[in-house]
Amino acid sequence: METKYSTEVGKYLVIHIIGDIHFFIAEVVTKDPLVIKITEEGLLSVLKQGDYVIYESFSADIQNIESQNNVIEKFKMYSGLRSLGVTDGKIYEICPD
Repeated sequence: METKYSTEVGKYLVIHIIGDIHFFIAEVVTKDPLVIKITEEGLLSVLKQGDYVIYESFSADIQNIESQNNVIEKFKMYSGLRSLGVTDGKIYEICPD
C-alpha cells in the first residue's frame, strides 16, 4: 500500500498513541519493521506498530518543509525529541518556527 508520507529513518510522523488523546511528533528509528520514537529514552523511545496510529495527511504535511508550520499551528503536537530541540528527556508542546 502506497502512502503520502515516508517511513525512511529520520523522517517525522504524526501519530496518536493508543489510549492517549494527544497528537505526537515521532521520528522513524527503523523502517522494516517500523519502529518510531517520541523520546530519546524510556518507554516512548521504542514504539512498534500496534502501539500507535499514523495520521497520513498530517505526516505528509510535517515532512514537507513548506507546510510543516501550518500543521503544527493547527493542532497541538507534543514530542520529546532532541532533533526538535528537547534536551531534558521530557515531552513538550512543539511550537512552529
